Amino acid sequence: MEAQYPDRLFIHIGNALNASIRDGFSGILIDLFSKGVVIPELQNPQTWYNLRKNLKRGGRIMVNVGGNCVEPEDIRKDGSVIMEETLKAMHKVFPNELFVLSLDSRKEDSSLALTGEFPDVNEWKKRLKKPLKFYVDMWAPYKGSS
Repeated sequence: MEAQYPDRLFIHIGNALNASIRDGFSGILIDLFSKGVVIPELQNPQTWYNLRKNLKRGGRIMVNVGGNCVEPEDIRKDGSVIMEETLKAMHKVFPNELFVLSLDSRKEDSSLALTGEFPDVNEWKKRLKKPLKFYVDMWAPYKGSS
């Protein structure tokens, strides 16, 4: 896609925790893992404050926040605990702009988180290919654990 739109799309691949560009990013994608290990910084709100500062106005962050499928280094925590700690840290920085797509009814029960104002559902569906449209209605605002 970058080659298709060389004047509009610029993809930077690297460590999102250390990344920055002069005018900020439109989007940042983060995986919960690095080299097969859960990144503990993602459970710290300060990490999310720093990442938010690297976004353009209206920019978003999408994160693989894991789930029960995560095997943490600390055996006292399971994957769902780490996921919840990550979401709580994000929620402190994006209190009304955090949405979660939970795939807990699937074999791999991972979840994704998205920051920012929630897109218009109908417009979003129009822009997606058929197999992905199904997931749009599965996103829900993060309300915290009970």
